[in-house]
Amino acid sequence: MKGYRYLDLHWGLWSLRNGLFKLNKPSDFNDPYDCYGISKNNIPLEVYRDYRRRLPIREMAVKFGRDADELKELSDAELERVGYTNFGTHFDTVAMSRTTLDKNWGILCMTDAKNEDPHADTLFWSLYADHAKGMRILLDTQTLDESKQTITHKVLYTDDVPVCDLSLLDTYPNSDLLRRFICRCVWTKGKAWEREKEVRLVASRQTSTNVLQIGTMECPDNLYLKVTPDMVRSIEFAPRADQKEISACLEMLRKKYPSATIRQAAMLRERYEIVTEEIFPAG
Repeated sequence: MKGYRYLDLHWGLWSLRNGLFKLNKPSDFNDPYDCYGISKNNIPLEVYRDYRRRLPIREMAVKFGRDADELKELSDAELERVGYTNFGTHFDTVAMSRTTLDKNWGILCMTDAKNEDPHADTLFWSLYADHAKGMRILLDTQTLDESKQTITHKVLYTDDVPVCDLSLLDTYPNSDLLRRFICRCVWTKGKAWEREKEVRLVASRQTSTNVLQIGTMECPDNLYLKVTPDMVRSIEFAPRADQKEISACLEMLRKKYPSATIRQAAMLRERYEIVTEEIFPAG
């Protein structure tokens, strides 16, 4: 799948020089509903009992916000009642929190709006490319996705948040139902964002170091996607991008990304439209 990544000029060129694209954490996003979902019902009692047998008292106390010594004084029946009645709340507030997702996943946000709506160009250059002074890069993630090291999908826009029916669980926590639910949360957004036509690449922090890099000297905690030259299909500079900076980096870009087309965007005088002209064709 292909998607455009809009960046300011500094970080766009930094990404291309280093072959590294920063992956966002869910908590970085400005939409309060991003990566959001809710659960309904509770898990079957027999599934909870199996989970409870593997859950130490102290861990249970932390999960359900209770005092460990207090829990130790309870009978097995009382302990089950406390844990079981609190489980649905725990699932909502902990298992699907952005903090939990932050520890495990990195997300690269792109768009294919240029293909679906040519008039989106002006808006996107302005909003996401440093007031039309930045750049956009077309990435092709097919090879990574086919290797099962990343997953790239278009975002679904809807009025209703994803819901997980916990009564359908047959095991916890390693459940296909929960994994599918989390994926729906990551790739679902409200219709207010539909104009973005977003494409999201998701990678687990457990992914091979051939694909991901954790940290740089400047930002040791960030997660980065390693981008190979064949993944970069086009490099396009915004209408107001600094021409001196562009000239200074063109030779590097041509050598490092020979299969990429390099283009310059320009404003039409008689129409509210931004078009791009080829500087260098793909090698």
